[in-house]
Amino acid sequence: MNKSSPSYTLYLSCSWYYDNTYKELLALLDLIKEFRYEIRTLPVDITRSSRNKGRRRYQRIKNVMDNSDALLVLGGVYPLYQDLLGKEIMACKNNQSKPLIVIKREAERQISPVVSQYADRIVEWRAEDIIKTIRELIPGNA
Repeated sequence: MNKSSPSYTLYLSCSWYYDNTYKELLALLDLIKEFRYEIRTLPVDITRSSRNKGRRRYQRIKNVMDNSDALLVLGGVYPLYQDLLGKEIMACKNNQSKPLIVIKREAERQISPVVSQYADRIVEWRAEDIIKTIRELIPGNA
């Protein structure tokens, strides 16, 4: 790893709680040795807690998103996470208008219309494509 290479802080959406895709994404990003990144997300127990609804949920997401360079969303339609995903998109786009990158693991998988509407880019499940997109969409780190 080149110590002078830029580092990216990436907020992983709640959509990554699905299956083992979270770990698989990290393994995929690690394939490119010169790509440095840090992952931010909210713990599952906090996001699913009934104490973290509405404005409180949004504020917790925003606090983490404020220190992130982009939002990464797993392509798909996730009815159980609709409210949480909506708040992540609001935190991503309302204040700083950070890039929202959708990663499609399966070509045939549909993407939520709301996610598609706000996505800056939709990319396939390939390390080179994901990293190239991150570098293109995050100014000052390239």
